[in-house]
Amino acid sequence: MGIHDSIPVIAIDGPSASGKGAVSKKVSNTLGFHYLESGLLYRAAAFVAINNNLPLEGNLVSEFISKQKISWSEDGSILVNGNICTRLYDPEVSLAASRVSRIPSVRKFLMRLQMDRLREPGLVADGRDMGTVVFPNAILKVFLTATAEVRAKRRFLQLKQHNSCVRINEVLREILLRDSYDSTREYSSLVAAENAVIIDSTDQSLDCVVDEVLFHASQRIYNL
Repeated sequence: MGIHDSIPVIAIDGPSASGKGAVSKKVSNTLGFHYLESGLLYRAAAFVAINNNLPLEGNLVSEFISKQKISWSEDGSILVNGNICTRLYDPEVSLAASRVSRIPSVRKFLMRLQMDRLREPGLVADGRDMGTVVFPNAILKVFLTATAEVRAKRRFLQLKQHNSCVRINEVLREILLRDSYDSTREYSSLVAAENAVIIDSTDQSLDCVVDEVLFHASQRIYNL
């Protein structure tokens, strides 16, 4: 058993705006674990592609992205060639991230950066394939979901905090498109792991969902 195999991982997957990030941050803070927001990497890759007028599929974008120095800052932000990425939550970037994430070579390149976040005493990782592909041996796998309408409202409020000028109907359209992209891609499609705990957060508060995840986590960690 390697050193990384002994580090506990809680994988929280789910569709866009299902609450993965908020839940994962609270769970990681409570447990004192590190936190991985894997979606930031794909948003950063999409941002790079858009800024350089690259097609969102094929070898050209993959080769270009692999030559960039993408890294994590101390506060968990994404750096590209030493510069902090901005506008990562713009609707254009969100949709582009889903398209870029369909490229197997891009996923392989970014997986190394995801694995770099695996450190003692543990990791809470949120994304779309954390429990199925990146951390298949996670001690706890959660699949968090909610209705598209509720998720669109959450994303709309999140975007407003970033002073983004968006409309709720545009956000809902983006959510539905991302769901389609993520669930139909050939590699690492969005699907709950066979042994995942399914949590529907549509009618639940953030604290209730966090408490449920912590309950399941305590059972797994106690039995390590």
